Amino acid sequence: MWIHGYEFPDIHEGYDANWLYATVHYESEFSSVWVVREPMILTWELSDWLHEIERLYQHLKGTATLACIEPYLFVELKADNRYGAITMKVEIRPTHPFGKEVHTFHKQVDQSYLPSAIRQLRDILQRFPTRGSRRG
Repeated sequence: MWIHGYEFPDIHEGYDANWLYATVHYESEFSSVWVVREPMILTWELSDWLHEIERLYQHLKGTATLACIEPYLFVELKADNRYGAITMKVEIRPTHPFGKEVHTFHKQVDQSYLPSAIRQLRDILQRFPTRGSRRG
């Protein structure tokens, strides 16, 4: 995931102030899917996901879900405290957000993946913090 900036950089309050342009890419052995430079993520969606990932990493049990309002991207991380394995599910809609084309990927990753994800999300949120009231 790459964050390019706020969709509305001149707005500093409320809902519209917190939309981020992003590019997402997922690649597996047999396919590659991109969504390029769409306003698909709200700052607080990333913030909530960061807190869930931090909790998941601390306990190695539970779920951390990024379920964006704009349905270009969905990511779910699950852990059950056995051997530090994390089950990852990624759904990407590369066309209009309400289009029928959906690519779903499933992968097992090790818990060692989480500190890097946490650092990256913290960096994104430091560069693009929630502006104004969260839902206002």
